[in-house]
Amino acid sequence: MQTQALELNVNLKKPKKPSLLKMVWHPIEQMEKIKENPVILFALFIITSLYTLGAATMALNYDINSILMEVPDVENNPVLFKSILIGSAALSGLATPLFNILVTSVVFYVISKFIKKSVTFRQLFSMNTYVMMIGVIGLLLNSLILHTFDIDGIQTVTSLASFGDSPMLSKIEVFAIWQTVLTGVGLYYVANFSKVQSWVITSLLFLAILGSGFLFSNIQIAG
Repeated sequence: MQTQALELNVNLKKPKKPSLLKMVWHPIEQMEKIKENPVILFALFIITSLYTLGAATMALNYDINSILMEVPDVENNPVLFKSILIGSAALSGLATPLFNILVTSVVFYVISKFIKKSVTFRQLFSMNTYVMMIGVIGLLLNSLILHTFDIDGIQTVTSLASFGDSPMLSKIEVFAIWQTVLTGVGLYYVANFSKVQSWVITSLLFLAILGSGFLFSNIQIAG
């Protein structure tokens, strides 16, 4: 009887793990779990795998002739160049999630120290990993739509890029905005930022993303 009571007590005290899928419909609950139990490895593996799959599928929609017009014998080796593009996209898919999560976590951690908030780097890294699930869903959905309807190009159909061929418009995207909003929620529930601090920081982050798209547009025009 005492053994059963002890096991029950241990189970009650054992912190519950957050869920990647439940970030979609129960994000606040997952943020509270992340704060208490900031797991990383399994979630990062899933995110990286799905992101790689989405990037590789998106690469299937590349128009080889427009991308590799200056490459000799491209018309004689379409399968080879297509394979190279898909492989490159897959490798990029492996590195991109980890890089984005790491950089964002470092930035948030530095800010937390500056404004004297009690949060660990592990909590921030776990939070950003789970929040990226939204972006991964967007990538998979867009790649599936493009591949299913045989649409050339890599512009996301859930962004304003549909209204103009601009890197800046492609940054104004449903899932990117959703992910940004959840980042603000995470900073409030996980990192103990105030609501004002959370939304100011995430707004600046989103503006920085838009700025990168604007800069890239100008580079393309100048080129």
